Amino acid sequence: MLPLKLVAVYFMATGNWFAAIGVFIFVKINGLGITAFIFDVTRHQLLQMAWFRRIYEWILRARIWAYSITEPVRERVRQLAWLMKPRRAARFLRHFMRVRRNAYRNRAA
Repeated sequence: MLPLKLVAVYFMATGNWFAAIGVFIFVKINGLGITAFIFDVTRHQLLQMAWFRRIYEWILRARIWAYSITEPVRERVRQLAWLMKPRRAARFLRHFMRVRRNAYRNRAA
């Protein structure tokens, strides 16, 4: 990955910003994919170590906890995304204006 990062630095030095950003994004996504693949291949062996198993289980519990905390917000976002579909745009705008009007009304009070 380092040679590709050097290519991105070269692009930045020559003023080609879009290419540099594109290379950086490609490197990050590619690095994440390689790391995930290596972890998936070696997970069974890693979980045989007690300290790794404890940390892995703690992270899974924290992930479940975070999911339960954010579920109401994600459900609301899904509802708003449903309202933003093309056939429901007018309804979404009416809802948005009502929320905005109520926010300003509460601020004035």
